[in-house]
Amino acid sequence: MGMVLGETSGDRDAQGARGEPVAAVTMAVSAAYDAHGEALRGYLARFTRDAANAEDLVHETFIRFLVESTAGRQPANVRAWLYRVGINLATSRARRQGVAARRAPELIRRDVWPSPEEELMDREAVRALDYRLAALPSAVRAALLLSADGYSSAEIGRCIGRSELATRSLLSRGRSRLRNMVAA
Repeated sequence: MGMVLGETSGDRDAQGARGEPVAAVTMAVSAAYDAHGEALRGYLARFTRDAANAEDLVHETFIRFLVESTAGRQPANVRAWLYRVGINLATSRARRQGVAARRAPELIRRDVWPSPEEELMDREAVRALDYRLAALPSAVRAALLLSADGYSSAEIGRCIGRSELATRSLLSRGRSRLRNMVAA
């Protein structure tokens, strides 16, 4: 038996899962589209408030109807089935879009690398501060560095062999001296 150009061996006399000819199923889906397509499109447009989205949902609904009909699972009330599937698809799409909108900021990398100029300026500032700290007496330098790391005056005093009040005075004079060096 010969085949028509473009036809595969499974196309001729194709039938659905229950034995309905595919042509009959296609006619039933086409008739359902003619009967309910426009009303469903309007209903989904009101539901989604987007005509293009409603058009997509109608087509997806009828594709699902075609698949179900071809598998031999024709719904008893076609109109109700189409509306329920359309609303379910619209709800699922809205949920996916909501999750995508909420998660979109997580996709943006916020850790921006400094420009070469900024990095060079930072290195120069660190070098200048290191140079100025090196010019201070060792006890003052140690006290300032420990203070910058968050140690209290009492803890710093124990490390450098001074009382808490003497350490506070040393820190105050050291900060003032460092400020004056930076300003000059």
